[in-house]
Amino acid sequence: MNFDPLNIADWIKHQVKLDAIPDATVAAEIERHCLALARTGLPECYRHAERPELFWRGITRGNRNATAELEGDDQDDDGLGARLLRCGDRPYHPLLRNFLAERGVDLVGFFPVTPEEVAFVLAGGSVASTADGHLWQVHHAYNGALPFEGRVDTLQAHDEGDHFTQAAGLVAVRAGCEQFINHGSVLKTLRWVAFETFNYDPDHYFVTDAGAHDHFGFLRNPPWQVV
Repeated sequence: MNFDPLNIADWIKHQVKLDAIPDATVAAEIERHCLALARTGLPECYRHAERPELFWRGITRGNRNATAELEGDDQDDDGLGARLLRCGDRPYHPLLRNFLAERGVDLVGFFPVTPEEVAFVLAGGSVASTADGHLWQVHHAYNGALPFEGRVDTLQAHDEGDHFTQAAGLVAVRAGCEQFINHGSVLKTLRWVAFETFNYDPDHYFVTDAGAHDHFGFLRNPPWQVV
């Protein structure tokens, strides 16, 4: 089924059908969940960044470890990447910690620690526990799993330095809601939300016109403005 932005409800129904959920009651629940997510963002389960920002170009899941140096074009001879990631027993170099603190990202507490968590908070997202104690964990909407219909693969943001810390593709999921994102229909609806909110479409699925996207997966000339 081709994507039609004017017919989201039918598109979601089709995505749920592709999940082949054997229990009709569960399938109906997932469809309602996706519809609410598309219409409202479902803030009781998901938190999104306020703006699209790439925190650290070149860093990936594979080189985010404290002892890792950046690879390829981003590698430096003196291990600057590794030193920025960790200083002694603390994550991130003091200069980078100061830079983040000046922008409202306080690393004194446990969260955020990983680069993707930092990227999410830096772009206006939150991983703070709610008053009832629920925890929130950052996930990539494009995690290399569950490609769109008619596609053999999908972006694996964990391994792509232009996407790993791109806040547009990140979502914080409340503890207790993680089971929903195991369904392809929910994950694809989260990708739709990223497109609708930020014009972020790294799989070139929501808009298929040649040359419509920039190098980072955003529409060059979106039909609407992000506000």
